[in-house]
Amino acid sequence: MLNWDDLRYFLQTIQAGSQSRAAEQLAVNRTTVGRRIAALEQALGTALLTQSGGGLQPTDAGRELLKIARQTETAIQALMACLSQDDAEPRGQLRIAAPLGLGPEFMWAFADFSQRYPGIRLELINTLNPVTSLVRRQAELGLCVIRQPPEYLDGQRLGTLERAIYASRDYIARQDRELPPEQQRWIGWGREMAHTHAARWMRAHLPADVRVGAEVNSWQALKEAVRAGLGVAQLWCFLADRDPSLVRLAPPTPELSLDLWLLHHRDLPADRNMRLLMEHLGPALSNYLNSPQPRP
Repeated sequence: MLNWDDLRYFLQTIQAGSQSRAAEQLAVNRTTVGRRIAALEQALGTALLTQSGGGLQPTDAGRELLKIARQTETAIQALMACLSQDDAEPRGQLRIAAPLGLGPEFMWAFADFSQRYPGIRLELINTLNPVTSLVRRQAELGLCVIRQPPEYLDGQRLGTLERAIYASRDYIARQDRELPPEQQRWIGWGREMAHTHAARWMRAHLPADVRVGAEVNSWQALKEAVRAGLGVAQLWCFLADRDPSLVRLAPPTPELSLDLWLLHHRDLPADRNMRLLMEHLGPALSNYLNSPQPRP
């Protein structure tokens, strides 16, 4: 007979990505977690976890057991919900990875969620690649700007993010807005951002001697540089169109369009708190992306 507590410790370790983090979340010491998993492996006669560069990962046997553990957890949660007469306030912690630079632009949506569910503590992680954070179990949910999520991630598409060339009204007052892009004064990306989609577009579509007024290494700096009149740049339309100090100089550039997804790892099925956040963020951000009006 398998011990449910052992299964629970195993499931928490997979979701946390390490025994140490699982111990913190279960309010026990790491030795207890290790002992529980060792007992489970001894009972089954096989290894369930293996260490890799991305943290602890389930073995083939571990993945099969993971399915059973999730089914068991779901059944127990359903039973507890049926037996409980009170709808307890959601509590716990959620880690959300967001793209560096864009994450702060969605902070209002997290604030709305926090006001609605004060018992859920959010840990917001700004990172260059939220997909990597999900793979390494550094976050339960990720706001990912990609064309198509990899097969090991599940979630929902929130909308398309388009980019177009923008300038400030002050810049337009000094320059001819009808000049072709290659004759405008540009704001470029620094060397550490040379790998980005937008930087590659500039190299491919602008001449090597194009005028560059400044180079930056973050979305916030790029936006502020355009607002200050240092030059033109490709900005996210859903944000720049809401800024009265900015003027769009051309239609969106199709090859720079990407989708915004709210994703979680397929090996980490959404629990109650994750579902609540997905149900809140999904409609809120989708409406925001598809509406020209200021956010509520």
